[in-house]
Amino acid sequence: MNKVRLIKHKARASVASYIIMYFVHKITTMKRLIYLLTSILIFSACGGNESSLDNEKQALLDKGEMIKKTGKANTAIEYNDGIIGLQAQIITEMMTVMQLESKEPVADLKHLTNTIRDCRSALQRLEVYEGGEAMKTSADSLFSFYLRACEGPWLEAYTIFEDSKGAMSKDDQETFAELLEKGGEGESKYDQEFEIAQKEFALKHNFEIGANAIQDDVDKISE
Repeated sequence: MNKVRLIKHKARASVASYIIMYFVHKITTMKRLIYLLTSILIFSACGGNESSLDNEKQALLDKGEMIKKTGKANTAIEYNDGIIGLQAQIITEMMTVMQLESKEPVADLKHLTNTIRDCRSALQRLEVYEGGEAMKTSADSLFSFYLRACEGPWLEAYTIFEDSKGAMSKDDQETFAELLEKGGEGESKYDQEFEIAQKEFALKHNFEIGANAIQDDVDKISE
């Protein structure tokens, strides 16, 4: 079996969005840190060692690019890693956008939305590898979840933040937090469906599911 590194659960909870919500904003003269950290589980069959995490992360992102270009995978592991590579592209950009350090957070979120659309389109074009229909379908549902959040509640939240110029009133802060929470509602359903489908696909093709270097970024931003 193909040995791989495994990302551990932060907690046994929903992991569908693979999203770090990490918000830095100024209120009067203070900086307040607000973050909503969902449990994260990004599975890959891509191996690597601790001294080459950056290369490993780039390799995973490249696998997503390859799937975009070819629309097919030649092996079960390529199929798995290609789908995870598309997810990694979304998550990498999401972790940057969610820090709210840009002067144009709404524009950044809209760019992220386009990235999600692009990755979802590539996923939908991907030829199903033997026994991989459920994995593709559940990943598509997951990407659709990201899209609804970015086009709806999170866009509203970002608009509030941008309009306030980083100095939200108490009411705005409450609305902001409510919209972030609303965007994440129902994620556990999509997470569970994808996790089950991926494990079944790995079992069918006799490889183990493991971690990738994206977890390093997740750990850093959630410290």
